[in-house]
Amino acid sequence: MFPEDCEIFVNGLIDLWVAEKLIKLDGSRKPESIDEFISRNLIQVYRRRSDGRARSLRIHDVLHTLCINLAEENNFFCILHKLKTTDTAPIVRRITCTSSQHVDEDYRAPKKVRSSLCFGRGHHQLLNFLIRNAADLSSLQILIIEIGHGQENNLPDEIAKLSSLSYLKLNGRFKSGIPSGISSLKNLLTLVVRSLSSRVHMTGRILQMKQLKHLFLQKVSFDTDSLPHNPQYPKGVKVELPNLETLDFDEVEGYYFTPYSFNESKLRKLRTCEVPRQPLSFLSEARPSLQNVEDLKLGRCFEDERGGSVPRLDLSSYQYLVRLHLEWFPSRCQINFPANLVQVVLERANDKIRDLVESLKTLSKLKIIKIKDTYGFNNLDLSGEHNFPQLQVLVLRDVHFQELIVDEKGMPKLYKMIYRPPNLSICSQTIPDRLKKIMVVHGR
Repeated sequence: MFPEDCEIFVNGLIDLWVAEKLIKLDGSRKPESIDEFISRNLIQVYRRRSDGRARSLRIHDVLHTLCINLAEENNFFCILHKLKTTDTAPIVRRITCTSSQHVDEDYRAPKKVRSSLCFGRGHHQLLNFLIRNAADLSSLQILIIEIGHGQENNLPDEIAKLSSLSYLKLNGRFKSGIPSGISSLKNLLTLVVRSLSSRVHMTGRILQMKQLKHLFLQKVSFDTDSLPHNPQYPKGVKVELPNLETLDFDEVEGYYFTPYSFNESKLRKLRTCEVPRQPLSFLSEARPSLQNVEDLKLGRCFEDERGGSVPRLDLSSYQYLVRLHLEWFPSRCQINFPANLVQVVLERANDKIRDLVESLKTLSKLKIIKIKDTYGFNNLDLSGEHNFPQLQVLVLRDVHFQELIVDEKGMPKLYKMIYRPPNLSICSQTIPDRLKKIMVVHGR
């Protein structure tokens, strides 16, 4: 169903499998079947994460063609422009659009279609198909529309008529905003909107969809002009998502959190980037407001509701927090790390980096440290007996330093260093011999 030569991201593939009810997750976010496919050379690892896990996949052209043929023979899906010529079209459950070939406009949609997918090519045909047949697509549960690079289109209001949708993914360049009627889809559990150009407008009612479980937004702006303003909080739409398990915002404007935005027992992943003036001080309360969060990213949001810096971010009580990403925060902000942290990313930490590294040295479960885009210091001390007892991977990307200090006692389990030098000669930075032996250099 994916186009030829397509890079398939593992997390997106898993989400699609879950939406299709092909698998149930046990909390690992990686079904054993993916490892099995890789080991049998049925799929190829295209990119890996720093810990060696597959980040994205590809399928060989010959195998891709074979899979397409077998899937069509077994009625697993049907290509959109073949609907009229396919004998089994009335019972088709999945349709996909892989080209810009003409689709007969007088053909009625199969009433049992559950999934409709378009990855780049042919989105005009699929959108027109949805406009003409929205009333007949009452069983459609999954809709993916990815508009290819260099193309743009308007999203039809008819998407809001697809009342059974549980999974909606919209990627691309959109001439107009996101249809406001999407907020009325009562069965929608997963919403993904990623703009590839400028920010697109979206109704704030999205942030009050009580049934939503997973929300991913990139380059989205919520309309706040008509909203009443509570001086206690920034102007914007209040987030009220009691059943949410995943929130991932990147360059999103016009919203704010309160201590009651989420159900504290349900939210597992919270990632916000470039969100100024957010009242995140509730994260530092003695009793964790988000006690079951496992993955947390905070970017440019270390300010309280009055615009001043949050003096302390205490995450020490978050016993389930294992992945933490902190970006661009003031040096006077005191940070207490959770004891069970496994992976930490420090981005634009600058003159605070040495204090942060010092705080991380004694964490007994920490396996991966990533430091990115950081400057303002001369040396970084990673030495010392009993320090970083479980650290396995060290990643330094665009980090401006003169010297790394290590010894044979610290980091006893370190086996890989991934290094990408800044816009300076690699020779201007002193790398100890111990690290050179395990270093992988990435170009810019």
